[in-house]
Amino acid sequence: MVNSGAHVPSSANQGDAASLASEFESLSADYQNVIRFAQHRHGIRVVPLQELKGGFTGAFLYLVSVSSPGSGQLEHLVLKLDRPSAGEPDELERHKRALEQAPPDFAREHMAEVAFDRVELDGAIAIFYRIAGESLHGFRPLDAFQQQSQVQAIFSVVNREILTRWNAVAAGFDQAVHPQSLLSRWLTDRLGPERNIEKFFKEVRRIDADRPGLIVQGRVYPNPLLFAREADLWGRARPIDAIVGFQHGDMNVNNVLVKFGEDGANLESYYLIDFAFFEERMPLLYDQAYLEIAFLLPYVATVDFARWVDLVTGFASQDIPDPQRVPIELAGAAAAISAGRREFDQWIRANHMSLTDDLWGQYWLAATAAGLNFCGKGGLSEQQRLGALIFAAAHLKRYCEKFGVPLPVDFAHLYEASHIGDEPGGRTVVSVSPMPATAEPEINLPVQPTRVIGREEETPEADDLLSDSRLDPRLNRDIGRVFVGRQRELAELTAALEQAISGQGRLFMLVGEPGIGKTRTTQELASYAENRGAKVFWGRCYEEEGAPPYWPWVQIMRSYVQQASAEQLTTEMGAGAADIAEIVPEIRVKLPDLETPPVLEPEAARFRLFDSITTFLKDTSQSQPLMLVLDDLHWADRSSLLLLEFLAREMVESRLLLVGCYRDIELSRQHPLTETSARLSREPVFRRQALGGLGQDELGQFIEATTGIQPS
Repeated sequence: MVNSGAHVPSSANQGDAASLASEFESLSADYQNVIRFAQHRHGIRVVPLQELKGGFTGAFLYLVSVSSPGSGQLEHLVLKLDRPSAGEPDELERHKRALEQAPPDFAREHMAEVAFDRVELDGAIAIFYRIAGESLHGFRPLDAFQQQSQVQAIFSVVNREILTRWNAVAAGFDQAVHPQSLLSRWLTDRLGPERNIEKFFKEVRRIDADRPGLIVQGRVYPNPLLFAREADLWGRARPIDAIVGFQHGDMNVNNVLVKFGEDGANLESYYLIDFAFFEERMPLLYDQAYLEIAFLLPYVATVDFARWVDLVTGFASQDIPDPQRVPIELAGAAAAISAGRREFDQWIRANHMSLTDDLWGQYWLAATAAGLNFCGKGGLSEQQRLGALIFAAAHLKRYCEKFGVPLPVDFAHLYEASHIGDEPGGRTVVSVSPMPATAEPEINLPVQPTRVIGREEETPEADDLLSDSRLDPRLNRDIGRVFVGRQRELAELTAALEQAISGQGRLFMLVGEPGIGKTRTTQELASYAENRGAKVFWGRCYEEEGAPPYWPWVQIMRSYVQQASAEQLTTEMGAGAADIAEIVPEIRVKLPDLETPPVLEPEAARFRLFDSITTFLKDTSQSQPLMLVLDDLHWADRSSLLLLEFLAREMVESRLLLVGCYRDIELSRQHPLTETSARLSREPVFRRQALGGLGQDELGQFIEATTGIQPS
């Protein structure tokens, strides 16, 4: 018997090994040699009938004719050629255990047998599989199927039967498991320092693996590697109940052999091969997630990577992609994954409804682990490994936001899309280049996709360029603006937002001369806040006379009321709805049965109004963070400023970020905002930031980015 560790010097093949079929001569030398050695070792002759599929990791599968000259026997087998990582377990022993422990009917119908002992030579392996009682004609690896309906059927059936048939008896539960513990069980020593995952961070992407956050397309994601290593990063996240059972461990697109009926529509049979990583009593759902990322990664080589990333990062907010928002070239992939996830959801509903959140949480963690595993596979391209890391980060973010794990406020830039191309006629369409993988910015802050550099009065020409109708519509939709000279301000604003999201309310004042970029800076923060899941509402003060009291607050409250249901307003405003309706009459349209508040002295009525609005905003922010913007505060009425002061004193323990913008050059000592600013400065939630002008170098960058001309 030749086990997984057996090695024979290459010279052993040269004289006495059987000759190699000419069809194998296009293979690499190590694969040719291991086939010769297998023929010699087992006394067989191997002739390929059909290449089933070459794996993107370097594995190959063949339908082969195998004869035994001494016995006169001949049969069809599946030959797998691969280059396993060092230290992989004994596949034959694990395969035997998997067959013995599986339900007999499932093993017979869906688990291939190993025909001969596996052989290994100079890092290459050859394994022969047979399928009992079936012709191998028509079987293909999952990776060979392109028809959307077929791939959906495969994902649907395999995902369902892993849970309902293979694990029908083996499945059990581990109670109250910490999420970091689950990741550690799936990934074991792959998480160690100087292992391939960490090397990808340090040597390939040139980023700090110890940063808890990653920026992808301007959005914050938790660093899966660090969260998988350190339990402290999870804060007070509760443990979950985890389902456990049999785990294949390497359920990739080449290890699922599938056969359809003659009509091509009905899934006739499927078999699992390669149980080298089989484990008992492991947390389930890793196989399903592993199959997903293995299926998605080959698309990296065939579609625009930014579109691929858009699909994958969508998993941070929804488990089933919206077909209307999926690029056409990825529609089949999205549909296949959706089919498998729907099966999982139906299984939960039928069997463990009370555990819905925990089991979906386990699914997201399994996807995190599977993505990290592929990130560490050296046989993949850098872009595929980057894609696997983004896949992991997106699902970890899904888990964190569902279970209340605070997202990091210390980031490393991982990926930013670039769209640069030449139009017919020689015109160049320029956008901001991606953050170089080999350089870390001096100030590490989130950037939003493709934005124009400069002050408001300096951007019309660039806006015209970027809104050109000849640009791809998808590109137009993602375009915003970039800042030069605002890194420090945005870093502080972003930190304030993250503190607010974590339950520490913040009030931030941006001040500066007209046109300096106060509003644009705030718009940039608002875009980031929405990406982080916060709701953003704006109120603008009116310069001329005639505006009603509380005008910026009325705009904020009115915007909220317009998008809320009557039931939502009743729940969130409670008894204070009648008081707030005194300045926002639209509330009575949705809540016509509101009582009229009691007639009080002006100061008492004002206190009731302030308390009702403050209570409403604080309570509402607990379910979803709120960012409120008060623009042009230098024109604010006295009542609006008093409400601002009241809220500032009460918002410490809330998920509110309040941003005010005003022109400091217009404030005299007698201006109401001067007095308000002095009182606000004594509040622990308060921070003031003055914006300065752009320097010469920054203006040069603006000119280059908007015109394509590099200043001399």
